[in-house]
Amino acid sequence: IQPKDLNLARWGEALYEKMGLGIAAENTQIDCEVGDIGYWIHGDAIVIFFGKTPRSQNDNPVAASAVNIFAKIEGDSSVFKQFKSFSGSLKAGD
Repeated sequence: IQPKDLNLARWGEALYEKMGLGIAAENTQIDCEVGDIGYWIHGDAIVIFFGKTPRSQNDNPVAASAVNIFAKIEGDSSVFKQFKSFSGSLKAGD
């Protein structure tokens, strides 16, 4: 797996980046949980939910539109609250 440079933008308490994957909708949802990691269909982006979003009615994140949730952060995802944006590299472990 090749390293991927990330430049994540923030939307409420979610970080996202357009990925150009073109993945089809599958088991989509809008209501999410803190710690969910999903693929935002209409934005063609990966999203990390760590708290309220502008669409939230309570403490749970609500996506802008349909997402495929494919992973969950184990532990405290509030560490992401310190970032207004995030730049870094993602690479496979040794």
